[in-house]
Amino acid sequence: MLVKSVVNTWFLRKPNGEVYGPVEQAELVRWASTARIAPDDEVSSDRKGWISAAKMPGLKLNWMIEWPDGYRAGPYHVSSLGEMLADGKLDGDELVRHVLTQQTASLLETLQSGLMSGELQPGEGALSPALCKMIRGQSLPATPGSNTAAPKPQTLDPALVLPKIRC
Repeated sequence: MLVKSVVNTWFLRKPNGEVYGPVEQAELVRWASTARIAPDDEVSSDRKGWISAAKMPGLKLNWMIEWPDGYRAGPYHVSSLGEMLADGKLDGDELVRHVLTQQTASLLETLQSGLMSGELQPGEGALSPALCKMIRGQSLPATPGSNTAAPKPQTLDPALVLPKIRC
């Protein structure tokens, strides 16, 4: 009896053509939760057929950032949004929309809700304990460099998210 094997290793291709991998699917998911996968990256199991990383459900690139002027960027993993908040790239008041449920709330409310529901855990992806305290409304340590968030592999530089999509 023939058993079809499940693809478990993946490659990641950046817009500049750089290819990373092969990596196990669990590592690819970790990359998504730590902002190492951008909305315009592609994934492949064989380096021949590439799909948008945003279309791979296991990566959970489900959140769009929406600004009052109608521009939006994404989709991003919710933990990546937390990292952008911690890095000062976002201020927490931006609206974010879940691409599947259409749930819309401020970024800070979305992160608070995820922590309260247990969907997000401190230490998951980019959610350092210091960032979790900030999200919960507690004070951050005053000592510079005390934030234990992972180094930022991706930024929200306008050059990286442009062209933004107008709603």
